Amino acid sequence: MTGTAAVTGPDALGWADVAERLSAILGRPLTVRTLVEEEMIARFVAASVPGPVAARVAGMLAASGRAGYGQVTDTVTRVTGRPATPIDGVLRSLADAPSAHKA
Repeated sequence: MTGTAAVTGPDALGWADVAERLSAILGRPLTVRTLVEEEMIARFVAASVPGPVAARVAGMLAASGRAGYGQVTDTVTRVTGRPATPIDGVLRSLADAPSAHKA
């Protein structure tokens, strides 16, 4: 494999889809709020993320939000020889992690 590869999970999901699935796992409602890029940068910087990194991450998130999440690839399977983990499994692992229960 050469060049840039699109790496995705096995499902085309938007943030609302992820929030809906995480809500079901946690057993409580979650709300998705769309932030403009400048607001994302400000929040990242307030959380001690360096400005250039905050701008880069916010830019990528904003771009992916504009482009949507319709693309699903088999890159993970081709590169690792194993199927990509569905988001539900990833969310369950994160929700069960001891650090997820800190106040």
